[in-house]
This record gives sequence, C-alpha cells and structure tokens, in this order.
Amino acid sequence: MPTFDPTIPQATDFVSDSQQNLLDNNVALNDSFGVNHIRFSQAANNGKHTFVQMRILPSSTPSIPGAATNEGTIFTRSVAGTPQLFYTNSVSAREYKLTNVVTNAAAAADFPLLGAPTNGWTWMGQGIILQYGSIAAIGATNVSFSVPFVGDPYAINVTLNKTAGSSVAFSVNGQTSIGFSINQGTVSLGDFYYWTAVGKYGG
Repeated sequence: MPTFDPTIPQATDFVSDSQQNLLDNNVALNDSFGVNHIRFSQAANNGKHTFVQMRILPSSTPSIPGAATNEGTIFTRSVAGTPQLFYTNSVSAREYKLTNVVTNAAAAADFPLLGAPTNGWTWMGQGIILQYGSIAAIGATNVSFSVPFVGDPYAINVTLNKTAGSSVAFSVNGQTSIGFSINQGTVSLGDFYYWTAVGKYGG
C-alpha cells in the first residue's frame, strides 16, 4: 500500500511533477479508509462502516474528549486489565460503563457475584436498571438498594436459600425507592436470600 504524503503537491509543482504522488495519495486514502469502511472506490454503500475499531485507553487516562456542548463520545478503556466500552456526554461529563466483559480473575473482581453478601446494579437501557444482591435471613430483614430508584421499583423478586429444615413462607413489605423489607417465620443459621429489583434510574 502506498504511503500517504501530506507534503504533496508543493506550490511550485507542475501536475507532471507530482502526478504519481497524487495518485499514490489517492490509493493510500482509499486503502486506509477501507480498513473498516466500504471503500471510496466501491460504488454501493461507500463510506459506510463495516465495523468499528477503537484503541484501548489506559485506566489512568484523566478525561475523554466529548464533553463539549452537543457532543457525545463512545470509547474503550482498560478496567482491571480488560477492555470495556464506555460512553460520555456533554451534559454530565460522566463515564457510563456499557459493558462488563469478564475474561480473567482480575476483571472478575470488578463484577461481584450474587453469592457474596453484597449488592450491585447494572444498566438495562431505556432508563431502567436491575439491582441485585444477597443478604442473611434473620427473620425481619431490611434490604437497601445500591442506588435509589425514581419512585418504587417496578418489580422485586426474592428467593430463600435454606441451609436446613423445610421451606417457610415469607413476604416482601414496605418497598420504597431506597429498599424493602422481608418478613418470614422460622429461620436457621446460614439461611440467606437472593434478591433482584427492577426500576427507573434517577442518575
């Protein structure tokens, strides 16, 4: 592939002096554009993306271009050694993590599992988030969300994991934008709940 020469043509050049260089530049532009676009030289759909490639930014990069008025930016950044997709906009200038690809032990540490006594949440799109976690069963149990919903959650699902004895009835009460309560009868040491909640995000 010819190398693009940005110094061509010179002001003193005749066309005959730089014709081959100009032709080489056209070929270089067409080939470079064709890395992930339909080439200029292809009549159908030329200029359209075939796929998108982005350089992986290090986790230490302080800021991302795109916080200017009426702009938004999609980029990839390394998180715990694994590339993740992010978006930032001109309104908040916050970085919104769009993916959580887990490919190694270091990355897995950034993605808490439900078996741990901790809460978490994930973006589902269209202003909706899913919150989740597990908590020890101690009779009347209060659950606090990681982030508050706008209004009450749309749905809450709770599963009891019993270490001993038979299943018992329990109920979900007092749901608000910041949490809910679980009431049940007899519990055993080591019993815990898995829970999920879906609702509107207010961030």
